Amino acid sequence: MPVTSTPIFPQAVVNTGCALIHGTGLVQFGAASTATGTMSPFFVPGANGAILTAITVQCTDTATCTMALILSTGGAGGTFVQVLGYAAVSGAGTATTYSVPPVNLLNGTQGLVASLPYDSCGNRILYVAAGSTLNIGLLSTIIWSTGALYVAAQGGNL
Repeated sequence: MPVTSTPIFPQAVVNTGCALIHGTGLVQFGAASTATGTMSPFFVPGANGAILTAITVQCTDTATCTMALILSTGGAGGTFVQVLGYAAVSGAGTATTYSVPPVNLLNGTQGLVASLPYDSCGNRILYVAAGSTLNIGLLSTIIWSTGALYVAAQGGNL
């Protein structure tokens, strides 16, 4: 994207997500200090990058889902991998009642990355460069046979 002296606003709304389900699509992330292991890509920005205003996660497992938010360049599992942070999302224990509310990972009180910038309304945002991929990795196994970790991202492509 060429440099400009005028503000840059999102050009297209982005809503995307994925589900990590027991037995189908389950991934296991490596040791907490490394960025090795299997990652599940859930967001790829447009040609000029993107700005995310919310990354919402919800766990329907009977146990807490421990996950990592991972940024990679060059596609999923790319040449540079950075763990942006970890979160333990409380399990609801049922796939029908959702008794534990979703968590916004960019929220200031429960956020993964304390150093993220703020938008003009005081909300944390995450810029994602073109050519990068946001991934989710699990540090704990989803135990319940119908449990899952649901991830949704909202924002806009620049």
